[in-house]
Amino acid sequence: VGQARDQQAQYVLSGIYRDFALSGGQRHIAIEAFIHDGINGALLARRDFSATAGPPLRLDQLPSFGSPAFFRQGLGLALGGIFQEIAVWSGQEIGCLPFSARIVRRNGRQLHIDAGAEAGLSIGDTLHVHAWQPQPVYALAGNQLGREKRILGSAVIRSVYPTFSRIE
Repeated sequence: VGQARDQQAQYVLSGIYRDFALSGGQRHIAIEAFIHDGINGALLARRDFSATAGPPLRLDQLPSFGSPAFFRQGLGLALGGIFQEIAVWSGQEIGCLPFSARIVRRNGRQLHIDAGAEAGLSIGDTLHVHAWQPQPVYALAGNQLGREKRILGSAVIRSVYPTFSRIE
């Protein structure tokens, strides 16, 4: 959540290599990818991705990771394919989610939010202002599931700057 706030990001995409094993002259690659809400850290989506790479398989025989030469051979082609799949998947997942921004300053009825023209906002757009309920919701097993939001009201964007806006 801290990194999302620092980068003014709505969502955080992360992943874990679950497999990178050599077997039978091939390298199996498995990555588990996650999309988190940048405001509260909640997990919004997850998916497994995998591919198999052919020779060269030893890391010390490969061009520098991330270089154009790396992505033209076996392991680089497989990883590049997985990265492309993750990019398409995350774009589709995020495209279906509602827009959100943080209130960073309040002065009476005027609020400043941490989203502006770079996020596609325009003067006259209407937003709903939500507040988190103070008490979290718990599962029967006792683990915290998250918190509910309630709508406080609507606000109209009065001025837009590249990275913030003033709403009323």
